Amino acid sequence: MRDQFEKIDTDKSGLIDAFELKQAVLDSKLKISDQELTALIENIDNNDNSQIDYTEFITSCIDINKVLTDDKLTAIFDCFDVDHTGQISFVAIKKAFTKFGRDIPDTEVMQIMSKHDMD
Repeated sequence: MRDQFEKIDTDKSGLIDAFELKQAVLDSKLKISDQELTALIENIDNNDNSQIDYTEFITSCIDINKVLTDDKLTAIFDCFDVDHTGQISFVAIKKAFTKFGRDIPDTEVMQIMSKHDMD
């Protein structure tokens, strides 16, 4: 995976930008529109910097169905459902992050909730 990332990252910046990704797509003889390329980057780019870092690249290559089994998803959900209500609330997110040693500001919790359509 590292080799593939480095082949696409032609400027060796540690990030893949739209130009580099488009060139890789052209080199592979795939046909993809600029709109599809932009959507691809947006779907992979988790930190919204319009570039793909190595972690995002690796994450996008993982077959999520093999990694996130029902048992694992339940365990992850349970980590955030600290009140055992079957729902993940604002307070539950704050408690879960605190439980794992990270005190996040309320604004960040609100961003998490709004990004995932949580009330």
